[in-house]
Amino acid sequence: MSFRKKIDDRTSYRFKTSAAGQSVRQALLYLFLGCLWILISDRFVDYISATQDRILLISTLKGIGYVFVTAVIFCLLMYRAIKKILKSNQDIAFLAYHDGLTGLRNRKYIEQELAGIDSMTNLPLSVIIGDINGLRLVNEAFGHPFGNELLKLAAGAIREVCRDTDIISRWSSDEFLILLPCTDAKTAAELAERMKEACSLCRIRSINVDMTLGWCTEEKLSGRAYDVINEAENMMYEHKIVDSKSMHSRTIKTIMSTLHEKNPREAAHSNRVGELCRLLCEAAGLGSIDSGMMSMIGYLHDIGKIAIDDEILNKEERLTETEFAAIRQHPEIGYRILLSAYGVSDITQGILSHHERWDGQGYPKGLKGEEIPLISRIITIADSYDAMTSERPYKQRMTAAQAAAEIEAYAGRQFDPVLAKIFINEVIRVGTAI
Repeated sequence: MSFRKKIDDRTSYRFKTSAAGQSVRQALLYLFLGCLWILISDRFVDYISATQDRILLISTLKGIGYVFVTAVIFCLLMYRAIKKILKSNQDIAFLAYHDGLTGLRNRKYIEQELAGIDSMTNLPLSVIIGDINGLRLVNEAFGHPFGNELLKLAAGAIREVCRDTDIISRWSSDEFLILLPCTDAKTAAELAERMKEACSLCRIRSINVDMTLGWCTEEKLSGRAYDVINEAENMMYEHKIVDSKSMHSRTIKTIMSTLHEKNPREAAHSNRVGELCRLLCEAAGLGSIDSGMMSMIGYLHDIGKIAIDDEILNKEERLTETEFAAIRQHPEIGYRILLSAYGVSDITQGILSHHERWDGQGYPKGLKGEEIPLISRIITIADSYDAMTSERPYKQRMTAAQAAAEIEAYAGRQFDPVLAKIFINEVIRVGTAI
């Protein structure tokens, strides 16, 4: 579809759904019915009238009735159209200075207010800025509608704490800014603590609204309200270094718990893969990788499956090509989820690449050999071994010896040949595999 065609389609849709478009369509419908009425009624009058005088009388009365009905309908249509147009203008005016999701004031409104509010009558002037921790992580795991619900809950909690004179706004995607006229530093700090507590009581699907706050007070008129906002932001970012770590940790635990509730089989699989990764890491003498961290990464390797449909995860039969394509997305989803918590790191790269193959036939990037991160190569072996030796509805469980033979056969193709040999000799054959 061409760009011009898309524009034309959008314009057509807007006209169809607008007040003017609806009124025009109603008027055209009435015009058609009116013409039909004139045609049919004239023939009917000719049919039932015996004399010319009677035809003239009925036609006159019919004409007067038609004009009257037309006038009434026209007035109703005009009234409805004007009412809708006024409502539309009110909505536009509201959205110009309000946030469409939370109903709070928006950044544009605050920027206009700053010039007028920075005056002697409003001193001391305090500012509170709040940022929702882990919103990006939540959006990646549960979807943006879920994140939007968290934002609305946070907005409601802030409203409950604030006073009528306070000006509450959504400052950016995950930030709120509150202007507090005639509020000293002590009161601002107390309000901030109450906001944080009120937000923490808001909860959806085991996820609490966790907000980091910063505040600042202007005691003397300076004419630099933005400096006060910047100071409040700086305080917020200092607090966020501590707050976001614990929030990310709690949210990741909740994501894994939710995944395991959706599919209990995944819980046992995650634990076993984590332990196998630790054992292989120790057996290989990889001092550069902490074995405890390797266990944690192995445990999290399938976190991206949280976004996969429950019916696919719990399907008893073999997956279709479409369903398998959906499953193949989980390394990238897991990477995006953990990216907000750990940034671009060994952890996130390890999760992203754990379905790559040594021969380059894996996914999502088709990496080959030592291009694949070492952590990913460890997970691949542990994940495959546990999949082979676990009960699956669509295939028979292998013994440890059979799984070892399979890993040996695919060493150098699917698996890192050096790590595969260590896993077979040091983890499986010495009886340490779980």
